[in-house]
Formats: sequence, C-alpha cells, structure tokens
Amino acid sequence: AECERKPLPALHYAGKFAAKEALYKALGLVWNGAFAWNCISVESRGGKPKVRLSGALHRYETAYRVELSITHAGAYAAAVALAIRV
Repeated sequence: AECERKPLPALHYAGKFAAKEALYKALGLVWNGAFAWNCISVESRGGKPKVRLSGALHRYETAYRVELSITHAGAYAAAVALAIRV
C-alpha cells in the first residue's frame, strides 16, 4: 500500500526489493529456500527505511541492528544494508 501511494509505484517496489536483497547479503545468508522473501518487511518511518524480520529470520532481528539506505534515481533503485551484531 505504501508503494501504491507514490507517483511511480514500480520504482518504490524496486527499492524495497533491493533493500531485502541487500539485507539478505549483509546477514551472510545462503539462498536455500529456508525462508520466503515476505519474511523481510521494509517500511518507511518518517523517510527512514526500517526492516522487520519474521518467520525463519525472526532470530536475526534481536541479534543484529540493521541500518538501511534506499535511493531512487531516474528509472533506477538501489539499496545498501549494514547488519551490526549486537
């Protein structure tokens, strides 16, 4: 719903997917089908992206502090994730 309210929804969907992929890599996960992409939720809180983990990834939410950055430029979206063990 958040993406659909934007002037270019596809660009914002791409940014959120890029953030999920960046977080997946920052956590050092190996794709083996053990979790679904909907286990990672990326929301915007006051312009700052926030991640929530559920299902098979919930245990990482308390073990790491996650910082996300999502950028949009023209027809492109990119994201960077930093996972800091707490």
